[in-house]
Amino acid sequence: MMIEKNEDNWLKIDNAGLIYPSASSEKWNNVFRVCAYLKDDVNPDLLQQALNIVILRFPNFDVSIRRGVFWYYFQSLKDFPIIEEEKTYPCRRMEINAKKHLFRVLYYKNKVSFETFHAITDGGGALQFLNSLLCCYFNLLGKNINEKELEYSYKDKPSIEEVEDSFKRFADGSGTTKRLFRHAYQVHGTPEQNGKLDVITAVLSTEKLHKIAKEHNATITQFLVAVYALSIINYKKLTIQKKRPVVISVPISLRKYFGSKTLRNFSSWVDIVFDDKNKNANLDDLIDIAKEQMSVINKDYLQKNINMNIKTEKNFFVRIMPLFIKKIALQLSYKFFGEGSYTTVLTNLGKVSVPSGFENLVDRYDCLLCKSIINAINIGVISFNDKFSITFTGAIREHNIEKEFCRMLKNFGLDLVIYTNIK
Repeated sequence: MMIEKNEDNWLKIDNAGLIYPSASSEKWNNVFRVCAYLKDDVNPDLLQQALNIVILRFPNFDVSIRRGVFWYYFQSLKDFPIIEEEKTYPCRRMEINAKKHLFRVLYYKNKVSFETFHAITDGGGALQFLNSLLCCYFNLLGKNINEKELEYSYKDKPSIEEVEDSFKRFADGSGTTKRLFRHAYQVHGTPEQNGKLDVITAVLSTEKLHKIAKEHNATITQFLVAVYALSIINYKKLTIQKKRPVVISVPISLRKYFGSKTLRNFSSWVDIVFDDKNKNANLDDLIDIAKEQMSVINKDYLQKNINMNIKTEKNFFVRIMPLFIKKIALQLSYKFFGEGSYTTVLTNLGKVSVPSGFENLVDRYDCLLCKSIINAINIGVISFNDKFSITFTGAIREHNIEKEFCRMLKNFGLDLVIYTNIK
């Protein structure tokens, strides 16, 4: 039976996603990836069948971007997305000014990758889509996975809450965060050619990493932030000294704090600042700094971030500004007041929750961030069973920071398996 689709529906871009189409350029836009390594090679025909089924379940992914007078917006698509065999580097720029889907489903041997333009969703939403796709695929293979164990079953009908802009829903006008702009230290190096993204993934034991972090009275994220900071600080000492602080931006999912079921962007962040006075600090000192600055994360702090986002969007002058002027302003704002205010991003998608049976079919997951406009490297972190994946992505040829980071982890007795696309 032929499945009919229509392209009559349109959807506003959520509050957090509004920046990404305007900040995009001919050379860059914000595309990230979540991927799963299966225990068997992919059957492309069945993966395509699974995508045809799953895309109907997630209408907020089944869209292209269109240009309005004041803002971009989403338009439903009539065509089905087509899977692709991966043949080039990950997180390539996505064509957004066309009637095309704003995501890719890629396969290569035993790997299934889901890449998406950040205006569509955040890491949490992307992971839900990927797992629904995999569950449907496994069932087409005859593996009998219980799709009801998914948080968003691909057999369910989409709900209003899943496609809502939760920023607007939960904004309450109770107060806003005062944002302090700072010029952060930036890592520089020799640019890769032709937009190539260098990828270095370290896979280690989740249990052993958790044990070491606990010995330092820290969470895994706090421990990794400190190791990362020390790696950058040590690198900074070998370069021309700048007194700009090393700032690691850590995204925070808002869903668990506000009980949201949205599959669109609903994340905030906290910036961990390591001043020049910390240049001789040891790892435990940096862990204490990370713990102290991350201690502000609570519902009240995040509520004020939400309120600030909505206040900015509803500003009268922002609302009436034509899109072509708004695009120029937002591009400059994103570059200098966004990425310019932090050194790098470390995002932790946490432990992957999947239906029973996945553990026999999936080996591990990875999370990859795209290259930034001015930030040289970033880290994506994710865990599945006892495999903890730390992926560096960057667009410079020097990899001293990544090597120092891995060396420090090895010094704690952790066994690392390294995968990379660097020749």
